[in-house]
Amino acid sequence: MKTIKDLTVQVTYTAGLGNVNVSNKVMRGINKIQDEYHGKIDLDTDTSNDDEDITAAIDWLRSKINEEDAYEFEYEIIDCE
Repeated sequence: MKTIKDLTVQVTYTAGLGNVNVSNKVMRGINKIQDEYHGKIDLDTDTSNDDEDITAAIDWLRSKINEEDAYEFEYEIIDCE
């Protein structure tokens, strides 16, 4: 048996939701994320965004999408010692 001192793994997953109701603010924020961030936003570093619509969209995404919703996983080993 081996002991790993430090293991860093990046996990990416895809989640799908359907027939969800969102506020106009959240919808505007989702559209802005698509248009201004090319659909990709880091929920940890981009939460300081001053745009209320984007902040509402980020809050909504955090509260509605969970790992249990995932249907496709990708694991990338970043570091292993």
